[in-house]
Amino acid sequence: RPRFDGAVSIDLLAQFPIPESWSKAEKAAALRGEKWPNVDCDNVCKAALDAFNGIVFNDDAQVVSLTARKQYGDPMLTVTIRSAQQG
Repeated sequence: RPRFDGAVSIDLLAQFPIPESWSKAEKAAALRGEKWPNVDCDNVCKAALDAFNGIVFNDDAQVVSLTARKQYGDPMLTVTIRSAQQG
């Protein structure tokens, strides 16, 4: 797929492993979304956008909409990038 040329919209979901040292109750609370990873969401976004520069889009200045979430679960980063629609 060629790089995006115009404005893009990004949805990002960062999932982090639950610490092994936590109790069963803490682990269950994390999976229910009652505990949040102690990771700066803006750092995750910056790293992802920097990684896509020149590959998926020409420059991260093209990003006009960014939605980011963090949660506990199977460790992964899910990123959806689409052309931004005006209006």
